[in-house]
Amino acid sequence: MPGWYEIKELSSGSRRFILKNTAHGTLLESGTYPSQEAAEQAIGSLRNSCAAVERYKRQMSPGGKNFFVIRDNTGAEVHKSKLYDSEAAREQAIAVIAQAGLSTELRAFA
Repeated sequence: MPGWYEIKELSSGSRRFILKNTAHGTLLESGTYPSQEAAEQAIGSLRNSCAAVERYKRQMSPGGKNFFVIRDNTGAEVHKSKLYDSEAAREQAIAVIAQAGLSTELRAFA
């Protein structure tokens, strides 16, 4: 499932990236980065980690919602997901991100 990245400049001058695809819209939105270069490096880190399903740590919030954390090969956190209502929804998100996150396409923020 093809995806693409967009980098959004915030009013503070920092950046955030968004992973999207046509079937599901916004798949994930990152935290903030101080520069375009830092955001692009974070995209590279996600791209290098997203296909390795063993790097997804599945967790549950104190409120009973499901989420996951993607870690790189050193164990550092690359991305923390949003909260999902069910394990099935979380697993579907992981499957989609594992494919779409491999994209090398960077589009202008729309």
